[in-house]
Amino acid sequence: MKFQLQKTVNSEFEAVRERAIDVFKSSNYLEIEVLDNVIAFRFGGNDWEIVSRSESYKKIKRGKLEITRSEINFSLKLIYFVSLLTEIIIILLFLIGGIFISHNILFLALFMFFILVDKLYTSRKYAEKMLIDITFDEIK
Repeated sequence: MKFQLQKTVNSEFEAVRERAIDVFKSSNYLEIEVLDNVIAFRFGGNDWEIVSRSESYKKIKRGKLEITRSEINFSLKLIYFVSLLTEIIIILLFLIGGIFISHNILFLALFMFFILVDKLYTSRKYAEKMLIDITFDEIK
């Protein structure tokens, strides 16, 4: 799924761009592609790799930061993608198991649904934190 956050800053273009690159590097993103007004980032690795919940939720797998110039300031648009495929497949399997095996399994589907909602919430909070970190120099 694709989500986006937007913020306006009053800094110079190069300062914002350099700060964004520093934030992505400090967050250990392995693939950072810098274009004119777009910085694409990707965590790298295998999407199907089994990792702990805390490790997988701490990072946004991939996204991009668009820096657009308006008349007096810059607009930052952080577009990030959250993969929900694993959680949806597990929920469907639990639903099918609940229908054909035992109704008690349906509670596991509900539990996975809460995990899915938590993943969406946590990834949004992480994206907001990244955007704040990028614009932090302006606040000082």
